[in-house]
Amino acid sequence: MRMYLGSADGRSRPRGRRRRGLALAVAAGMVGTVGSAVVPAGPARAAVAYGTTVTQTFRASATPSCTISPTADVTRTASLPPTGGSTSLSGPTDARFIYANGDAVAASGSAMATNASVATGGGGLASFVVAETASASLSVFQAKSTAACGSGGLLASATPKQSSLTVVPITTSGWLNLAFSASGAGVIGVTAAVGLVPPGGSDVSTYLFIQQSVGSVSRQVYLPAGWSVAIQLNVSADASLRNPIDSRRSASVSATLRGTVTPVGAAVTGERGKRLARHAVALPGAVSCSTGRAGVRLTKVAKKKASSVTFLVNGHKARRLKRIKRARSLAIRVPTAGAITITAKVTPKHGKKVKVRRSYAACR
Repeated sequence: MRMYLGSADGRSRPRGRRRRGLALAVAAGMVGTVGSAVVPAGPARAAVAYGTTVTQTFRASATPSCTISPTADVTRTASLPPTGGSTSLSGPTDARFIYANGDAVAASGSAMATNASVATGGGGLASFVVAETASASLSVFQAKSTAACGSGGLLASATPKQSSLTVVPITTSGWLNLAFSASGAGVIGVTAAVGLVPPGGSDVSTYLFIQQSVGSVSRQVYLPAGWSVAIQLNVSADASLRNPIDSRRSASVSATLRGTVTPVGAAVTGERGKRLARHAVALPGAVSCSTGRAGVRLTKVAKKKASSVTFLVNGHKARRLKRIKRARSLAIRVPTAGAITITAKVTPKHGKKVKVRRSYAACR
């Protein structure tokens, strides 16, 4: 899958022109070193396939004069359909290294677990959670001769890897609220990425989010209707043993990537305000991004108890109604870019002014 970096701000949007100079296409297995961590240089290449694919790989290796039992490479896979669901992979994998002269034996172990959950709705992706852990360790429990498999050479190594790729079509434009967290110790790798596949395309053309280090990051990105969103999380741990006291003999990493989708124009808060205002005015559950209008309603309570109602959008007066004679519905204009807050100020026939307000996700 070919991906390109997008905006680094808090609200990233797809760019019309590809930034080829920042392409991060990477063949499977390639890594780059950042400090003490081995970090995948970018998401793996893959064609678009709707749904979720989870892959685990454990690789153990030793110098040529050593034998490995059982088979070194173990791979597991699991998948979810594009309609969502949940899946998990777990279980330790062990390999034993037996040196040629039988004088020294090393054991390696790896614990791996992946949990993926995807929920879909009328607009395609609704929410997802992917959590991955990987750990590797090597120990020498009989070390009569550390040079049995070659003096100064690599005696053994163990590398568990986890990867997950979710691709879901977007039928309704919305905002994807991302939360990423990762921690680890030793030589580890982590990559979290979210990209967009254009209509009719087979590769991701635009990166909306990429994180390749431990820590916590939150981001909100825009998902345009008609495109597909690709979500990827990779982790790896690497342990190596060159002598019985090698300090790099263990490593562990844990990462979680989660997201929820808010449709454009949808309410992101409830109606907040005084009881009279909430009963006199009904604010909508969503605004129309296509027409730039919001439907509001004056109730029978407004007819009975209010002398006037003033509507404000983002603090600016949008409409004022005096002498409310009946319950009625009406439309007020709202912006088609940026967040929206609608406030209704109710002037009662007796008493002080009260108000009710509600906020909505931006249209763009």
